[in-house]
Amino acid sequence: MNYIAGILLLYIKDERLAYLCLLHIMFKFNWRRIYLSNMVELVRLIRVLNKRLEKEVPAVYKHFRKYEVNMEGLFSHIFLSIFVYYSPIQFATRIFDLFLLDKEEALISCMVKVIKLMETKILSFSSMVVT
Repeated sequence: MNYIAGILLLYIKDERLAYLCLLHIMFKFNWRRIYLSNMVELVRLIRVLNKRLEKEVPAVYKHFRKYEVNMEGLFSHIFLSIFVYYSPIQFATRIFDLFLLDKEEALISCMVKVIKLMETKILSFSSMVVT
């Protein structure tokens, strides 16, 4: 949640207004559900992503299955930080804007598009172990 607050403070200089925007995201968008201890909502989002990958990038989906990639471990941080943690700030800002417009669908669509762009590289890995 601190990454979301950070990007809001980066662009909204008034701390009170940034806080109100954070509240809006957490309560009006109901985004707080992904931070609950049982992580049910986070798991649901990753299932949705899995289905999209299976449909739109089947080769990568099969590759992930072949190497038993833990999808929750791979993608949970992206949902939790709305792309802010692992992305260049210009990229993260644009995705955050899309999130404000289309909520979780924007994040899932962006993830699928990034995976499509990286498909050749992903498929070139013969092991999912990073050394």
